[in-house]
This record gives sequence, C-alpha cells and structure tokens, in this order.
Amino acid sequence: MEDVSFFMLAYSQPKATDECLKSVRKYYKTEKIVVFENGTNVLEDICVKHNAIYIHQTRNYQKPRPGLGKYASMKDLNDFIIFMNQHKVACELTDTKWLVFLESDCLLRRRFEYFPKVSVGGHLHNINTFSKSTAGCINRFRKGDHKEEYVYSLSGGSVVNREDLMRVCLSNWKKHLLYAMDVNRQSEIRCRDATLSYLFYINELEIEDWKELTEIKWSDELRSLTAAMVHDFKYFYE
Repeated sequence: MEDVSFFMLAYSQPKATDECLKSVRKYYKTEKIVVFENGTNVLEDICVKHNAIYIHQTRNYQKPRPGLGKYASMKDLNDFIIFMNQHKVACELTDTKWLVFLESDCLLRRRFEYFPKVSVGGHLHNINTFSKSTAGCINRFRKGDHKEEYVYSLSGGSVVNREDLMRVCLSNWKKHLLYAMDVNRQSEIRCRDATLSYLFYINELEIEDWKELTEIKWSDELRSLTAAMVHDFKYFYE
C-alpha cells in the first residue's frame, strides 16, 4: 500500500466529482478518500460508489464574495473554523504520511512516482506571490528564515504531509489569520490555497514545486504531458 490518502472539499458538480474519484480509484484501489460536501447534497451516492468516506456539511462557506475578488473565499472567522476543522478531521480519519487534496477538476493519470522532500508539494508560479503586506504578516510570526517573497500553492492536486497539516490545525491559526485580515481586509489569505500556505509558512514549513502536479493554465508542455495529477480540468463541469 502506498503511504498516501486523499481528501476533497466539494460543492455540487456530481459528474466531475465522479470522474475525479474514478480516476483515483483506477490507480489507488483501497487507499482512504475523505469527501466533505459543503452546501449541496448530491454527492453521497457517488462517494459510496467509490468507497469514499462521506461527510455532509450544510453551509457553502467558500464562494465568491463581493469586494473580495472573483475566487471562492471565506468571509469571516466562522468560515475559517469550519475550514480548519475539516482539515483536522481529514488528518484524524487517515493514518498515512501524505494527504492529496482533491477538487472536482482534478484527474489522476497514473500512480505517483515520488513525494516532496518538504511539507507540501504543489505548483509554484509567480502569479501566486503573496502581497507585501501578507509577506510582512508571515515574517511577523515566523521565528526565523524570513523572506522578502513567499509563493502560495496548495490548490487542487497538491500533497501535504499529514502530521505537518495537523500541526498547523493545532497552532494558533486564529490569531494569525485575524491579524492578516486586520492589516488588509482584501487579503488573499481568504482563499483556501493561500490560507494554508500562509499558515504553513508561519510554522516554518516549506512548499516544493512538485512535478507530479500540472495545472492546465500554467505548466510547460513537458509537465503537462508527464505529471500524474491534472488540476483545472473542467471538461466534466456542469
């Protein structure tokens, strides 16, 4: 058995979710998959079909917000509490070294050949460089190895060390998030990938550019053709 499990924060998109989970099960027959469905109630049968642990949560706490950009984001501390608790539960329900984060627009094309040498493996590109104000917040709380720039990742298809994720979930994350939002109300940390990256960096945990993940808009041709996991594949979206 590979030392890897999977988890997903899902909202609607039954066909795409079905295809995502089917692609995982093609290569990982028995590894745990944990699916949190937030705000809709259409994915339980799909999870049963693919032998995934299903958890329903009635509130869609990640969605586009007026004045907070075009991407799905979290509005206030109550949203972050649900979000962080779901990651903590995912850690508790699994026992592997690695957790792969799935979204409905992810497809797995083969088994993973390697895992990162650091806490997180994602797709790093400069468009996701934290603002100067957010970098300043990271350096305020990070004990050492301060940097001028930090690039966030942890989008769909990323992989994270489960013990390090649990460490972040048990940290003083409320203080760190509230501080950043006080500094900049429109801070990018309201989006999932930026939220976790921000907290990982504060805890002196690093992110590696993981070649096993490709994102359609940003990867070069070789990575697009050879990576195990594809993110941003919306062919099955309805």
